[in-house]
Amino acid sequence: MEFDLEDQSTLHRFQSFEGEAVTVSGRLYTTSIVISPTEILTDWPPKHVDELQIDDFQMILDLKPELAIVGTGVHQHFPSPRLFTMFMGAGVGIDFMNSRAACRTYNILAAEGRYIAAGIIVGGTNQENLAVKIVKIVMASTLAD
Repeated sequence: MEFDLEDQSTLHRFQSFEGEAVTVSGRLYTTSIVISPTEILTDWPPKHVDELQIDDFQMILDLKPELAIVGTGVHQHFPSPRLFTMFMGAGVGIDFMNSRAACRTYNILAAEGRYIAAGIIVGGTNQENLAVKIVKIVMASTLAD
């Protein structure tokens, strides 16, 4: 029996995720993106999982994946169940996980030849870290007084 390996060198793969940026096929992105093995869409609006709207998922569904993954940023979050309805209606499975895990899962499934799409939320951590730092400074100055 012979096996022919399909050349997958031209398919998009994640190379890294660092909270404020993701690298795909040698290119660094600092905004949220949607990726499939054949396409990268750089104008995906959400900057945080709380900003996800039903319309944001249409970009993913337009790629006609068999499965969709949403990376919710540095931490795993589960959005409102009403956001799942589009995928159920289209017969497409969807899973939510932190963006680092979503990148790894996407790579594994794409390497298996599955036509998968992933929406990866990038950013938001600087604003969150900044807010935490501001609160700590205010609390420290209040305690010092």
